[in-house]
Amino acid sequence: MEDRRANFIAVCNGNGNNADYCACTWDQLRDVVSREELLADRATPEQVRELQRRALLYCVDELSEETVQKAFREGCMTKANQAFCDCSYRELRQRVSVRDIATRGGEDREGFVKKRTEAVQACASDVDEATVKSNFVRGCMDSGGAEARCLCAWDVAKKEVALVDIALDRIDLEKLRPMVREQCRPPAPP
Repeated sequence: MEDRRANFIAVCNGNGNNADYCACTWDQLRDVVSREELLADRATPEQVRELQRRALLYCVDELSEETVQKAFREGCMTKANQAFCDCSYRELRQRVSVRDIATRGGEDREGFVKKRTEAVQACASDVDEATVKSNFVRGCMDSGGAEARCLCAWDVAKKEVALVDIALDRIDLEKLRPMVREQCRPPAPP
């Protein structure tokens, strides 16, 4: 069993977590998964979800701010540029604790979302349009859209939605879809 623990903690540490967090998470794993399941590497999806819930509840305070900031940046950078992401973290950190960032507000999600929105708005001028456009078009194409239609959808979205809201996927798709259909339809055959 000690081999399993050492392997778990090595993998956990390799993901950027500190030793205290990894040890705490291991303790939670031992409470969620039986010894037999653990030795056979057989955790059910429900057990994995329970472990994640317990790790957030009991172990989040063991995370270093550096780890939380790195995870925040990695998530943000899938949508926006580094200057915007760094600014957003600094602004958010002035408003909430590291624990709140790690748990996305924990029990006070509504309050967290409000403070996150304030932080994002404070950094809106740092959003790089080229990065947001590239991410938007790539996401559109990844979901089956043709490049020309996705570029047209970008033009429609940019006219209708603030750049920072596009960057953070805060787009009312139900409102935007009819406009994209109308403005981005292929030309009629001759």
